[in-house]
Amino acid sequence: MERLSKWKPHAAGRRRGFTLVELMTVITIIGLLLAILLPVLNRVRESARDTQCKSNLRQLGQGLIQYSTSSSTGQYCTGAWDWKRDGAVSQVGWVADLVNHGILPGDLLCPSSQFQMSRVYHELLTMDAASNTCADSLGGKDQLMPDGTVVPNPCRQLAGMSDKGTYLQEHMLLKGFNTNYATSWFLVRTEVDIDNRGVLVNKNGGCATNQRERSCTVGPLTTSRVGGGRVPANIVPILGCGGIAEGEANMLKETIGDHLSGSFLADSYSSGPRDKTTLGVPAITGTAVGARAWYGPWNATLQDYRAFGPVHGGRRKGTCNLAFLDGSVKVFTDENGDGLLNNGFPASTATGYADDVVELLATEVHSMWSLDPTRIPQ
Repeated sequence: MERLSKWKPHAAGRRRGFTLVELMTVITIIGLLLAILLPVLNRVRESARDTQCKSNLRQLGQGLIQYSTSSSTGQYCTGAWDWKRDGAVSQVGWVADLVNHGILPGDLLCPSSQFQMSRVYHELLTMDAASNTCADSLGGKDQLMPDGTVVPNPCRQLAGMSDKGTYLQEHMLLKGFNTNYATSWFLVRTEVDIDNRGVLVNKNGGCATNQRERSCTVGPLTTSRVGGGRVPANIVPILGCGGIAEGEANMLKETIGDHLSGSFLADSYSSGPRDKTTLGVPAITGTAVGARAWYGPWNATLQDYRAFGPVHGGRRKGTCNLAFLDGSVKVFTDENGDGLLNNGFPASTATGYADDVVELLATEVHSMWSLDPTRIPQ
């Protein structure tokens, strides 16, 4: 017993802790593994988001094509989703058209984009609809359903409301009235409305005179114009990943649900044909009429596609997905990393392009002022 009481465990049987050198080695190995794996995981996540973006664009594009087959006029939509220029966005514009036909663009966003709301929400929060002289921003009256319930027209209800954010969350955002895709000018405006000298015709004196205004164009694209055009459908863009909105409309002024005040907003649609030098409406000089007057100035323009943004793949050589009139979706790369896709504009501070490298080739994306540049203005 005495011998047993003096027994002690052998030193070799004792548990040892890790030395500092061993801990540092393990931490270094883990850091190296993370440095290797994280970029791979990020690329996998972005690839999944990019795939989802393409799928969403196809669904929205197909929805617009289906809308054209059910429309008595053959229109692909009722116009741009633009409260100031086109009217009440709960009733007019391609987003409202799809929502009212059971497709919710707000559930089909580009997941890669940091812009998760449209600039339309800036207008809904800040614009005085009652004083708008360009379009009916209030829209129709509330709708009485057969069971006696009333479905409110959100645009009309907003007038004079103080807590607009809460109301918009419940009656617009949660019902699918949202997008972070920009439409092309061709989809929502089709053609400029010009006289036989090439000067823009403004059909509404309450609107500005420029190519983005509905009042200065023939309106939304129709199936008859596609069929009679000289441009193949597979190069006519209709939707794409939206870049940041222009000017003060690029930021949310009030929190709406999970979207915080100060969040950046996506642009709504491209601006149409612009003079390559002035970025404005072509200057028509002299008194000549016919092709001699308008052909030169208008054919010196390019479509302004800066509303589309390369939101996939990071800041350097990011990519943008565009949906076309034939139902296809194609990928375009921002080769110089300036955050824009250049289709032929010169490099300048005004355009924002870092150089004149063409990233949207004319053979892949139609950039002329018309779908039928040879047409004769009325």
